[in-house]
Amino acid sequence: MVGNVDGTAIPAALAKGARNLKALFTISGDFDLTGAKDWLSDEALRKLKEEMEAAARLDAKQKLSKWKAIRKAQQKKMRGIPCGLLELFGLATDELGQVHSLNRVFELDELRPLLQKLAYNQQKLGLGLVATHRLKTVDNMHYSISSRQDVTLTILMLPKLPKD
Repeated sequence: MVGNVDGTAIPAALAKGARNLKALFTISGDFDLTGAKDWLSDEALRKLKEEMEAAARLDAKQKLSKWKAIRKAQQKKMRGIPCGLLELFGLATDELGQVHSLNRVFELDELRPLLQKLAYNQQKLGLGLVATHRLKTVDNMHYSISSRQDVTLTILMLPKLPKD
């Protein structure tokens, strides 16, 4: 069990050998994939993956600039998806443009089926934003995680409470 997570909790748990993870994410606003249909297409994900790989080869200053541009282009399409979750797939920067690529532990291609399962469970089954999904890790030198390890990830997303 990981608990309420930011982008570092899951990589840290994987580094310690955990393979069955349960994570709670808080979300701001509505989780809505209807505006993300184009973003979730095979072609869009392939293009995004190519952009991310190209950005990773740039020097630090150029990389930050490229990541900011990628984030800005994708921000509206990713409405409601927690940054901490996106980080696990190498697809997140914070509001300041800080790249969280050190937290990438799963392939970007695995994000779509996970999000679709969350949306299906919420919209069709009425279960809320909860899903269990099997993933394979990618190499992550920062956390000493090797690739192709089977991981079961259960996600629960709850709305952020107002500050009142």
